[in-house]
Amino acid sequence: HRLQVVQETSLLDSNPTDEAYDRFCNMAARLFRSEIALISLVDVDRVWYKSKIGVELDGVPRNVSFCSHTIANVPKYSVVADLSKSEYFKDHMLVKHPYNFRFYAGVNIIIDSEVVGTVCVMDRKERRQSLLNGDQIQNLID
Repeated sequence: HRLQVVQETSLLDSNPTDEAYDRFCNMAARLFRSEIALISLVDVDRVWYKSKIGVELDGVPRNVSFCSHTIANVPKYSVVADLSKSEYFKDHMLVKHPYNFRFYAGVNIIIDSEVVGTVCVMDRKERRQSLLNGDQIQNLID
């Protein structure tokens, strides 16, 4: 049913240039002081970016996406202060050279009780967990 809801949004493969989505992406990047922000939709085997700041890719295969991990988790969000120190992500290709991603925070996009994608921010600089403000995550959720 989740994939049906993704399709029903009519956002998948729509025009990626959309001022409203881009404004929200910019706000997320500023809120976390991150160089990368994405609004993604998770399809069967890919993650497509409806809006993006700081990356040129239109999407990635689902099996290499941090967003796939976020939507698979029951909580509404996922935060990893240092991906290179995470048992789950430390060997991930996006954590290795040349990407070197260190920080990830993602919030599920829920439509009709189904998780269709994420709003996420990433950076090449790790974050100290103590500096992550719960209000930042709550602002993305809201």
